[in-house]
Amino acid sequence: MTICDKVNQILGYTQQEIRIMLRNIKMLKNWYLYYLLIGKDKVFITKSGDKFYVEGENRWEEKKTH
Repeated sequence: MTICDKVNQILGYTQQEIRIMLRNIKMLKNWYLYYLLIGKDKVFITKSGDKFYVEGENRWEEKKTH
């Protein structure tokens, strides 16, 4: 059983959702905001210190809340 299979079994995330999560953890200092501020505007900070603003919900968050 792969790590993705185990996470899918425990949390119900697809492989694509797991890849997004791992990419966010690797790239962002405040990666947890992606999951905590569902439906809210966010300012993400990359590990290199760059900032970018994201408005509102994204489709993955919307899907997971229903």
